[in-house]
Amino acid sequence: MGVQALERRSPPQGSALRIWLTGVRAAFAGRILPFTDITANEHHFTVVTRNTADFVNTGVALINLWLA
Repeated sequence: MGVQALERRSPPQGSALRIWLTGVRAAFAGRILPFTDITANEHHFTVVTRNTADFVNTGVALINLWLA
């Protein structure tokens, strides 16, 4: 569930999540890359995701921790 959806459904919980997410984004500023298969290939990254279907035919190295 996204932050906005939670804010609409439960404003106190949504507000708490929004504050937490703002802190996470500030803590990792400059270290989170906009991510595509092109980015992964260019930098020889391994993509760790549950949604491997979107990357399976791109040639990037994949790890699905939910299946490991």
